[in-house]
Amino acid sequence: MHNLDFLAPDGDRITITASFGIAGTKQDNSDTSWRHLITDADSELYEAKRSGRNCIRVSGPE
Repeated sequence: MHNLDFLAPDGDRITITASFGIAGTKQDNSDTSWRHLITDADSELYEAKRSGRNCIRVSGPE
């Protein structure tokens, strides 16, 4: 992953990182609700943060 570096007005360098949690399902899976996908993506986001941040974790169809 890449860091984004910005220069603050006072000259200090600010580094910004990002973590993402992504969830998906098979196209023909009508049993999966939006709520379930959001919950899975949220869980993956927190796993990314526990893993050291600045990364992506994905939950896909089983």
